[in-house]
Amino acid sequence: MKGQRGKEINEAIIFFKGSGVLPVLFQVDGSDRIAEFGSIQCQHALKAPLLSMYRLSAQATLYADHFMMIMSVVMVGMAYQMPVGVGLIQGGGDTKFSMYLNLISVWGIVMPLSFLTAFYWKLPVEIVVIAVQSDQIFKCLPIFLRFKSYKWIHKLTG
Repeated sequence: MKGQRGKEINEAIIFFKGSGVLPVLFQVDGSDRIAEFGSIQCQHALKAPLLSMYRLSAQATLYADHFMMIMSVVMVGMAYQMPVGVGLIQGGGDTKFSMYLNLISVWGIVMPLSFLTAFYWKLPVEIVVIAVQSDQIFKCLPIFLRFKSYKWIHKLTG
């Protein structure tokens, strides 16, 4: 299944990498390893200047700091699953896979987990935010497996 399909897929990934849109870049060269964690390093460097722009209480500053750290980790998963899941897989014609994956992740994971963390277990707000954003990390593995299977490639023209 390599050959021309593999070349087109790698060219698409290179396009995403070269666009400068992604805060975290993924290298897809057969090893599928993460090339750099730019978002986390950038967030850490810009945290103090960004938070100093606002007059916040000590508690609000602490929450903002924690939310920025949480979101910088979530962006790692989001930077992979959004372009590959929406751009390549849906763009290749496999829209049912994305629909089922989103239904399962939202209604099977995010909603119950968020409800339990907020109202049943009464955990801190940082944990609730992690629960709300957990689908961004969860969706990486199914999207990666679907991407590698080449089942998402459909003939879209007559």
